[in-house]
Amino acid sequence: MGTIKQNRANFITSAGKLNTSGLANDIPASNIATASLNNVNAFPPVTGQGVKQVSSDPPSPDAGQVWFNTTSKVLKQYVLAAGSWASGGTANTARNNLFGVGVSNSSALIYGGESPYTAATEQYNGSSWTEVADLNTARQNGASNGITTAAVAVSGEGPNPREIVEHWDGSSWTEVADVNTQRQQGAGAGTQAAGLFFGGNSYPSPGIRNINESWNGSAWTEVGDMNTAKYLQGGGGTNTAAISVGGDTPPVTAITEVWDGTSWTEVADLNTARKNLSEGAGVYNDFLTMGGNTGSITNIVEQWDGTSWTEVADLASNIQAGSSSGTTASAIQAAGYNGSARVGTTQEWTQAVVVQTITTS
Repeated sequence: MGTIKQNRANFITSAGKLNTSGLANDIPASNIATASLNNVNAFPPVTGQGVKQVSSDPPSPDAGQVWFNTTSKVLKQYVLAAGSWASGGTANTARNNLFGVGVSNSSALIYGGESPYTAATEQYNGSSWTEVADLNTARQNGASNGITTAAVAVSGEGPNPREIVEHWDGSSWTEVADVNTQRQQGAGAGTQAAGLFFGGNSYPSPGIRNINESWNGSAWTEVGDMNTAKYLQGGGGTNTAAISVGGDTPPVTAITEVWDGTSWTEVADLNTARKNLSEGAGVYNDFLTMGGNTGSITNIVEQWDGTSWTEVADLASNIQAGSSSGTTASAIQAAGYNGSARVGTTQEWTQAVVVQTITTS
């Protein structure tokens, strides 16, 4: 016998409201594909797992939560609204090809980069950048892991290829174990204690790589290689659930791959192929990628929901080789190259979660 599905269409009145009869269950957020009742996949027959009835809206709902308000007699949900960009403080050192990490648009760290080669490290508090302790080795085009108070600078060039790795403890940088295979222009994911470093270019020879190395807090180990060798890509996530976005193979590519801790799987491509992206913000199944170069520098921003990419609000200006970090709800894009000069501009992304009434349209 197959799964029993409940059809709620008969509960919709001509006024677009719902009868309360039979609405005693919760709908799991995973069963809701979009903000329309037409896209509810299934209502489980198990009592207590359907739409909750409440007399007033919950004070702190979770994204995706659905409930029936018995006072207003409407079905409501808590969903992501459209995101937008706002200008933030300007970094003290204009640069591109830099490292960067952060947890939101009010807490970020940028370090290294081309200005030319710099060791400068700056911390953001939501309004301004403050210079803190420099990297031990000035370099650019490496990978970034970690958060504002526990960051990692992986490999890069400065001016020669570097396999050096440094850890930031919130006040100073310390050199730790080198990567096994030096490469520049790769991408990183994870934390200071459990990181990942993938792709890149072992310039001048043997060239573009699909190598993937995992960090356990004391040593790097080569693990499952990417399906496509590339560099200048975006990336993020954790060392067991990462994402690699776009880059150059060559040519410039839209390829997206996700890592499950054992192997990489190619998934849906970006809508716009590009390289030199500003790293990215979010996790492997909820990710934001911004800027880059399609053949010319762009301000395109795309959001990944674990299945497909959607173009969202563009950056205020075209930028490539900048830094980005945070989450899909609160992110930052800092510094980069705009086609004529290195810049220290900061753009802040906010995507609010709002209460929405579900209608039949």
